[in-house]
Amino acid sequence: MRAALPLVGERRARHGRRPARAGGTRSLAVPLAVATAVFLGGCSDEAALPPAPAEVRVTMDDYEFTHDVTIPGGRAVFRFRNTGSVDQEVVLVALPTDLAPLRQQLASDERLAVETIAVLPARPPGRRGMFAVDLAAGRYELVCFVMDADGRQ
Repeated sequence: MRAALPLVGERRARHGRRPARAGGTRSLAVPLAVATAVFLGGCSDEAALPPAPAEVRVTMDDYEFTHDVTIPGGRAVFRFRNTGSVDQEVVLVALPTDLAPLRQQLASDERLAVETIAVLPARPPGRRGMFAVDLAAGRYELVCFVMDADGRQ
């Protein structure tokens, strides 16, 4: 079965000439006008927008993360910048309230599993990255598991 509106390349290959401009323009203008009318018709001043997400800017500097925000529960956008001299990855983990800070966990022989919330793959020095997450109220930490040549994390 032949389509009502052939593809431009199909018409050109079959007839060896450019397609008529009016037919192509007319067939695209109607759907765009309808789509625009439907889109604009759905907008109203009465609909409330959700609140803007919390934004957390994090500097990654050779196995250290620096940020100055305490995040309320809800949507949060994390923006990362690697200012160090080595590749850095970021793993956001949830910590139970009774769990010691991760630095203590990593230094001890007894380690407990924690839930991974989000991962930003390794970024070389000078690069940026981001992720957005929905967080419940609680404790979270940022961790980098990339090892340097000396085995340091």
